[in-house]
Amino acid sequence: MLISLLAGGVIGATVGGLLGRTRSCEDGGCPLTANPWRGALYGGVLGLLAAFVFTGANKPDMAYASPIQKVVSAAQFDQDVLGNPRKTLVVFSASWCGACKAYKPELNKAAQQFEGRVHFWVADVDELPELAERYEVRSIPDTLIFENGALVGRFAGAVELPMIEKGLSS
Repeated sequence: MLISLLAGGVIGATVGGLLGRTRSCEDGGCPLTANPWRGALYGGVLGLLAAFVFTGANKPDMAYASPIQKVVSAAQFDQDVLGNPRKTLVVFSASWCGACKAYKPELNKAAQQFEGRVHFWVADVDELPELAERYEVRSIPDTLIFENGALVGRFAGAVELPMIEKGLSS
């Protein structure tokens, strides 16, 4: 992100300076073309602003809450999810998925609400394609609910908290 902001500022300053050097404003009221220094200053500020907006620097990424653990291997999944007698919720997602990012706040609320009673896991389909294939994950996010190692519930898409609560309560 810092590199993007720096690049935006440098590019903007360069373009602004060139505009100030090659164009002229007769009355000096045009900030980008009055002189090269003023053009570089205004161009740099505009470049920083554009880089900030387009790199998403103003949009923090919602991380998963601490009760939600990441599945790192199929063997771990078999041991910690299928071998667990309690209810376990597993979300198949991907880091690039917009719906998955939108789902995180609802999933975080559910994880906090059911902490100690339900185990929450997230599995990245890009890192664990064999696991996604095993459970026929066709779209993400895909939420699976297990109990005593058996699949007892499933819903596709970014659902809201009441739907998660209903799936975990049944």
